[in-house]
Amino acid sequence: MKQSILVVALVVAASLLPAGDWPCYLGPHYNNTSDETGLLSTWPADGPPKLWEMELGPGFAAPAVVGDRLYAIRRIQSKEVGTPQKDIFLCLNAQTGAEIWKTEADTQTDNYGFPGSRTSPAVKDGRVFIIGPGGDLYALAAADGKLLWRHNLLAEFQARRPNWAVGQSPLVWEDLVICAPSSNQAGLVAFAAATGKLAWKTPAGTGPMSYSSPILGTIAGIEQILAVTGTSNNTKLGGYDPRTGKCLWEYAGWKCNIPIPAPLHLGDGRVFITGEYGAGSAMVEVTKDGDTFAVKELFKSQDCGSQIHQPFLVGDYLYANSNGNKRRDGFVCLDLNGKLVWSTGRDPNFERGTMLLADGHIYALNGNDGTMIVIDPSPEGFKQIAQTKVLGGKTVWAPMVLSDGLLYIRDQQKLVCLDIRAKK
Repeated sequence: MKQSILVVALVVAASLLPAGDWPCYLGPHYNNTSDETGLLSTWPADGPPKLWEMELGPGFAAPAVVGDRLYAIRRIQSKEVGTPQKDIFLCLNAQTGAEIWKTEADTQTDNYGFPGSRTSPAVKDGRVFIIGPGGDLYALAAADGKLLWRHNLLAEFQARRPNWAVGQSPLVWEDLVICAPSSNQAGLVAFAAATGKLAWKTPAGTGPMSYSSPILGTIAGIEQILAVTGTSNNTKLGGYDPRTGKCLWEYAGWKCNIPIPAPLHLGDGRVFITGEYGAGSAMVEVTKDGDTFAVKELFKSQDCGSQIHQPFLVGDYLYANSNGNKRRDGFVCLDLNGKLVWSTGRDPNFERGTMLLADGHIYALNGNDGTMIVIDPSPEGFKQIAQTKVLGGKTVWAPMVLSDGLLYIRDQQKLVCLDIRAKK
């Protein structure tokens, strides 16, 4: 009953909110959901109208959208030794795709598989923050792209670069930019957004650096950083004070060789985590008694293991793309006790494509061929509403972004803007 009341309250609150920005990884609520309404759920066979597209090159970095501006990153990576490498930052008109500014930064890192960009920008108070594949944390002026400051998380904190390059997005809280090197020098670090000065760092992390991005959540009235750090037997889920980095609570009962999805906070102290490589999923409940937090493991489940994308909550059920290197569960529905309600298996499978929840529907991409399917989330079974091919090629794994009824998606060549606003 408590969960149902919470969901109803969120739905009512969402209905009162205007169409908003998508300022960071996973959107304004850090859960890959949007408050927008009045969206298309069905469309002609050739799909929703395409407003524009642009060549972006290989990669998995989703853009950020604030107001009428879209911010994106490209990576120039050559296999030739000594050839210059660049992180390229773009600001586009979100409605037309017209370039407003472009900034280039020289960088260097060893070659890595699946070349290209990795992480989403975070935009706040007139600044754009982003981490390049080589571990460079950049701050740029949103107005003109001027580089304000720069740090390299790998060099400055002696962090080991993950095999597939640095894949975590920065978290912005008030006037701080927060990252998780998970090195023998620091677990989490925070920089002053205006100057780049180090504000705090936590003791040595569990290492090595994971691909999972820290997010924000409020538990027992206390706003905190939720982060999955470390890998393999060193994996930990924790809550941290964003003002100081102090660890408020920690859970080490779930292990993942390569954590990628961010934690999912259900809004009531429960936190869901998932991963591939045999990790499966787990849910914990975090409570507070006086000044002390306590963590209780609610369940572990091998019925769901999402390799790349964070699941989300609809009503009293979790929905996830439970696929990976070895898993082929397809789209799955779990109850809040970790029990599998249904799965699509291989028909349809979705491979490692992304998904987004908006206006009561799930927009899901097949990561193997760029087909989009609109789903009516229901514990009664998989309910497909519409299907159309919107992208091409394989490894279509980048997150989607929705802002003011425009859906931004990308493959390994281009970024596409689709108009999914319902016509009045």
